[in-house]
Amino acid sequence: IFTIRVNDISGYDRPWPLVASLPFAEGELKDSSQIRITGISGEIPSQVDVAATWRDGSIRWALAGFTSPPDRDYTVEYAGGVKRMSYPDPLKLSQDPGGLITVDTGAAVYQFEPDRLLPEKAWLVNGRTTVEILREAGDGAYIIDNSGRTSRISGKSAEVKNEFIKRGEGRAVLKRSGWYVTDTGERTARAEAWFYFSAGVPYVKITHS
Repeated sequence: IFTIRVNDISGYDRPWPLVASLPFAEGELKDSSQIRITGISGEIPSQVDVAATWRDGSIRWALAGFTSPPDRDYTVEYAGGVKRMSYPDPLKLSQDPGGLITVDTGAAVYQFEPDRLLPEKAWLVNGRTTVEILREAGDGAYIIDNSGRTSRISGKSAEVKNEFIKRGEGRAVLKRSGWYVTDTGERTARAEAWFYFSAGVPYVKITHS
């Protein structure tokens, strides 16, 4: 058993996606299902991914993703008969034959068109009630170069590609890449965007380069 240090200065007291890095000694643990996160009210649903192993195959570092207020204390329990609970409301990820990607966190739904970088549509979900928050937003990212040309990642010339870097019950990371192109189809810059989703919350973290 050991505690998790949350480096938080916000004082935020509502559920928020957290990722903890967990170190283990050589030979100490080989099964990631024997790791769980607990708080004041008991076990917290979490996704644990092995990030590095020792030479003997035992776990060296693991990443635990869970959603909980960052202003509280958390404990890691492992081995010794520990068995992590299954995720009660896991993420739902799908891709149809036409390339449309849908990510359902349980609190929001995001849809990605195959030829546009950003989410095309999105809804907040509360029981049977849905509220649209994005519409026709997939080509919203643009750049303007020194010649005054506007380029967007949209259309066949953009050659948008997808890769799920992480695909689990509690969190998923979708990497999308493509070309910024002008209205005449000229490529001006290459880009990558990473989308970080967590089960049970509507937030999505986006990084772009």
